Amino acid sequence: MKTLSFLFGCLLSLGVAATVYAEKSTETEHTSLTQLMTAISQDDHEAFIANGTQAFKNNISKQTFHQLSDQLGDQVRKGYTADYVTALYQNGNIVHVWKISYTGSKEQSLMKLMLIDDKVAGFWIL
Repeated sequence: MKTLSFLFGCLLSLGVAATVYAEKSTETEHTSLTQLMTAISQDDHEAFIANGTQAFKNNISKQTFHQLSDQLGDQVRKGYTADYVTALYQNGNIVHVWKISYTGSKEQSLMKLMLIDDKVAGFWIL
């Protein structure tokens, strides 16, 4: 996770990161986000990868998922709000970006979601 955050930060600082594509999410993106966050809160790896592309399923190991769930599960269980920020066009794909605010906490996260044919192809929490 830290590597992805670092890599993303480097891309932004180099000015390589994406262009604004849109400013509204659809029900598909919102449903996918909710399913992923629920899986994190329940520490449910199978639910997390259920709507993923084959590559997503192959790349999200149980160990990696459990580390994510250990870090964020408690905060997500207490509640969160997801404010849609924008969609970015990156490497030929649309990546949807949300600001996640956790109930009862000053902590916030930036969440990125990439769907291909309505399947989760990428998910990053920074």
